[in-house]
Amino acid sequence: MALHSTEGSASSVGFVYALLDPETEEVRYVGFTRFTLEKRLQEHLCDGFKTHRRNWIQSLRRRGLRPTITLLETVVEEPWQAREQWWIKHCREAGCNLVNGTDGGDGMNNPSEEVRRKCGDAQRGKKRVHSPETVERIRQQALARYAGGWKPSDESVDSMKRKLRGRTHTTSDETKEKIRQRALERYRKGT
Repeated sequence: MALHSTEGSASSVGFVYALLDPETEEVRYVGFTRFTLEKRLQEHLCDGFKTHRRNWIQSLRRRGLRPTITLLETVVEEPWQAREQWWIKHCREAGCNLVNGTDGGDGMNNPSEEVRRKCGDAQRGKKRVHSPETVERIRQQALARYAGGWKPSDESVDSMKRKLRGRTHTTSDETKEKIRQRALERYRKGT
């Protein structure tokens, strides 16, 4: 199956991509990301959720292989969900044995029977009733948040500091410019 990409401008919002079997070059998964393709591939390689996609990737890794990621389309203006759904449908119609659990477009859009069964099994038997004390605590926190008076506890702040200690985050000039442009667009639309 021939793949193509649609070139976008610097204001591109995201990418529809495919994961390919490294041996057969068959498309096995279609997804969407706003990150780089390399970053998204790394996320797939580290994914801990038990899905058909993860099982396929793990079977490759046991043989010393990893999927190949390729750009299918740069999504500029169209809603990305529609484009991801189109590519999934297109690949299925072309005979690709996809490991996608749904028809695409933001998670659980038309999940397969297997996915529905697993979700149901995971939820069955779980008790979802909070104690009156817990309900009141949640209510008070929500009210304080909406009133602007909510603050994380000292324990929460300390925990967040420990987790973030030693991390550095740098934002590229290009990303800063994109953020600035989007903020300006929102500001201009609001006036």
